[in-house]
Amino acid sequence: MSAYWSLLILSQTTDGQSGEPLYSHSEPTQILILDDIVDGPYWEMWSLIASDPPRRLPNLDSQSINHSIPIGKMIVPLPGGSNPFWQGDWINLNCTSSTLLEDFSRKALDQYNISPMVEVDSNAPITLTYINRVIKRRLQLHISATTDILVGVHGAGLTHAMFLPNGGGTIVELMPFNVDHHGFKNLAKMRSLQYYQAKTADAKHKTQAKGNWQDDDVWVDQRAFMATIREAIENLRRTRRFTK
Repeated sequence: MSAYWSLLILSQTTDGQSGEPLYSHSEPTQILILDDIVDGPYWEMWSLIASDPPRRLPNLDSQSINHSIPIGKMIVPLPGGSNPFWQGDWINLNCTSSTLLEDFSRKALDQYNISPMVEVDSNAPITLTYINRVIKRRLQLHISATTDILVGVHGAGLTHAMFLPNGGGTIVELMPFNVDHHGFKNLAKMRSLQYYQAKTADAKHKTQAKGNWQDDDVWVDQRAFMATIREAIENLRRTRRFTK
């Protein structure tokens, strides 16, 4: 995400002498990855910012690189994370809009030829999706873009909220016991989404939890959970602006 925005800014900034953009996607460019870690789920999205397929330094040979690309058009992403949306996520932020986030969400959906939901009859059936990331990436994004209510345990899967219909979707987050994280609540504000949190209980005797929220199962009272879901559905029926 940070690489995409960096190159987007370069493409919108002109050279003081030539008047040409500092970066142009139409020109031959090559991504060079320094590590040999297994390709992640968004590997193919490097094509958003480079004309040639990405190459890995450990596997590089004379036949695998486009020698017509000048060194100035070689892009080397730095290892590490610098996601601007994952800053201040342990506090409740007041940011209620983000042009950068909307731009990235739209570009990602365009990359897979996925159309967002459109404004139509508010009485249409409501689609509720529970996150289970075992299907192809494109289908995951398609489901997210056509979902009214996204339900999931706190974690990376809720990042799919980035692709819910702007102003017309709802997040229901199951927060692990004793965790007070605001990242997805802040994300909901930026995209004008409704946000609900289903509190989980300290139930180590039922879940064999070991005190690590990233690995432990969570336990939530069924009646409390269903009450939260009903509230989310009823509120969406009153305020809904989008459907498939």
